[in-house]
Amino acid sequence: MAVCTHSAEDMTPGGNCRPCQKIRNDRYYRKNVGTAEYNEKAAQRQRKYYSEHRDEVAIKRAQKRKDSPDWAKREDLNSNLRRSCAQFGIDVADYWVMYDAQFGCCAICGRHEEETDYQRRMHIDHCHDTGAVRGLLCHGCNTGIGSLNDDIELLQRAIDYLREN
Repeated sequence: MAVCTHSAEDMTPGGNCRPCQKIRNDRYYRKNVGTAEYNEKAAQRQRKYYSEHRDEVAIKRAQKRKDSPDWAKREDLNSNLRRSCAQFGIDVADYWVMYDAQFGCCAICGRHEEETDYQRRMHIDHCHDTGAVRGLLCHGCNTGIGSLNDDIELLQRAIDYLREN
């Protein structure tokens, strides 16, 4: 085992070398990050910290929202995205794979999300019977097919109606 050659100034009060500890932490992180066990331990640490420092975290977050409206908007969008993905049993990465496959456009009307009137991300469209995710839709298209209960016959009657009138 190699002997540490760092100076006494690099030592913590407990006698550990900060640079060597950082190297050990980096190795551990690269080896373990992303594993289920690591993610669960990290989540437990975050929950524990938050429960012990709830007021402090709330104050810092409120200050950051006030100081950085762009951060607040991104944070809200990311929080909503994580919640939506969890609701439909997909990872945020799966959302972005679908987004890239659709080039950021609605699977029905083809408009890019930035061209829509709705100022949020694309909706995750899913089958209400099976729960299977079908793709990403803009707010208007998602609301439209949802209002017609995803009923193909009803959608066809709506198409016929529009063609006749």
